[in-house]
Amino acid sequence: MLSVLFRKHDNFFFYTYGFFFIACLCLGFVLEQPLIFLLPAIILGGLVVFYNYKIAYYLLVATLPMSTEVLFESGFGTDLPSEPILLVLVMVFGFLILLKPSQLLSPFYKHPVTLLLLLHLVWIVITIIMSTQIELSIKYLITKIWYVSVFFFMSGMVLTNQNTFRRLLWVIVLPTVLAIAIIIYKHSKWGFLFEYVNKSVVPFFRNHVNYGVFITMLVPMLVAMRFWYKKGSIMRLLMDIFIIITLIGIYLTYTRGAWLALFALPLLYAVVLYKKMKHVLITGFVAAFLFFGYLSVNNNYLKFAPDYAHTIYHDNLKDHISATFSGKDMSTMERFYRWVAAFKMAGDNPVFGFGPNSFVKTYKSYTVTSFATYISRNEENSTVHNYFILLMAEQGIPGMLIFMGFIAIILLTAERVYHQQKSFNDKWIVMVALMVMVVFLINNLFSDLLEANKLGPLFFIMAAIIVNWDIQSREEINEGIA
Repeated sequence: MLSVLFRKHDNFFFYTYGFFFIACLCLGFVLEQPLIFLLPAIILGGLVVFYNYKIAYYLLVATLPMSTEVLFESGFGTDLPSEPILLVLVMVFGFLILLKPSQLLSPFYKHPVTLLLLLHLVWIVITIIMSTQIELSIKYLITKIWYVSVFFFMSGMVLTNQNTFRRLLWVIVLPTVLAIAIIIYKHSKWGFLFEYVNKSVVPFFRNHVNYGVFITMLVPMLVAMRFWYKKGSIMRLLMDIFIIITLIGIYLTYTRGAWLALFALPLLYAVVLYKKMKHVLITGFVAAFLFFGYLSVNNNYLKFAPDYAHTIYHDNLKDHISATFSGKDMSTMERFYRWVAAFKMAGDNPVFGFGPNSFVKTYKSYTVTSFATYISRNEENSTVHNYFILLMAEQGIPGMLIFMGFIAIILLTAERVYHQQKSFNDKWIVMVALMVMVVFLINNLFSDLLEANKLGPLFFIMAAIIVNWDIQSREEINEGIA
């Protein structure tokens, strides 16, 4: 279709692109922004990959594990090489929708998970109108649209059967295991000491938390891949080696959330197997409501205020774990410090919040000094360290509830679709997607990872897989009835 379009209007496209190229050069010089010079190349690259965007999609996924965050003198930052490929695919996705808008009426776009995700985006737009940090909120929305367009909607176009799923796992697993091996080697030079783990994960990951969560999300993928091959085969042996390397890597991250998520996976399997997901969700919601309700009554939360003098960061892993359980670990207490501020912010603006990406600029005036720690200056400009509480502060209670509904529908859908699958391999595809998402969600109780470069993409990819397998299972059921 695109080739016919070019042949009919070759002169028009030639002159239009030439004018655009010159305009970008002039604009780049006037604004002194050399990155504008890249726009013509990005668009041209988009037109090239349009012919076979699936190759570019897999290339993007393959670059995620080993992409490096690059900061320029102007303050602009990007992840190379993944982000330029992402931008190209965003434009390709736009072209695909423009050339065939009827696909917006397909079952994928009508699915409850998709509709709730779109509602989530609509609510973000509404909260931006009321935002106290308009510019930061708009940047947040643009990034969110990029991620959702490619990693959810384009994933829905690409990942439609067992073969595409297998290809996806290979392009994720190979570079990630290589990155783990390199990081373990680097860490070994420091004797695998806890205090050097953050230095070891650079330049592939920002910190040991992001690294730990990402490679824990790899475990269910590797287990599934192991069952692809016969006992005693070289490929199964290779998978066993990959699993061992990954488990060693997870242990050496010293990331408590990653460890917790790993131990939760067998429990998740049992929950799905016995169809108890609804009970777990209801129990979790009621427990959270009662807990936070108790904290808010008569300012009971003040009983958990730390002792500033004794709340410190421990370089030794044993002391770090001990301090966590005794309430003297600085990172844990700092989370409480910010959670309290976020709840107070939500109390001031419960409907619309303060706007996406506004927490860091706003929360200091809402903090309670009795919860302060040595790192409360927040020089790294990190946020709440709980994604749900962050949504409540920035997008109001409705924003948090919309996202919680989105999560609940995904989990319940995955459980139902798992039991509807007749093929063992299809069951495992749904289970892998669900397990990857649960690893991610558990860690979002202690961190804010949905917008993280490597982690958010996997979350949206697995959501798209669950939607596609649900659509396929419904079609099979309808065909059987007919």
